[in-house]
Amino acid sequence: MSGVSEPIIAAELILDSAAVLGTNHDYELHQVVTPFANLGSHSVATFDDLGSGTVYGARKYVSSDRLQLRSILLNAAALTDLNSAAGGSFAIGGSITSVPGNEQGIFAGSNNTNSVQLKLTTAAAVPEPSTFALLGIGGIALVGYGWRRRRHQAA
Repeated sequence: MSGVSEPIIAAELILDSAAVLGTNHDYELHQVVTPFANLGSHSVATFDDLGSGTVYGARKYVSSDRLQLRSILLNAAALTDLNSAAGGSFAIGGSITSVPGNEQGIFAGSNNTNSVQLKLTTAAAVPEPSTFALLGIGGIALVGYGWRRRRHQAA
């Protein structure tokens, strides 16, 4: 997030759904509050945190999603937290919230380099109204200076 300097106005997480096991899975993205230093600890508390925070987005995965890149649009809560994390780190957890049968899985075998992408859309820098006023005054001053110079040269 260190390269993001403009406000984030839209975001989507793109995931490679390598193996969709079963028929229909409801998948949710969640806020993660576990400190980054502890995310690799493999503790039960860290695992539970990946699927228990504020919901950032959701998607239903079906059998035809297998081996496809699929996107999940992030909601306003995620955008607020992404903008708060500008210049720092940001983590998103996920969980399957429906259990249609004994087999549940979506991302098993996701190992290609494009398997996870966070696509951010930022707001374009918009000049302040005072910037336009200064440009206008500068333009008028240049026209006045040119008019006055021409008048003195003619005399």
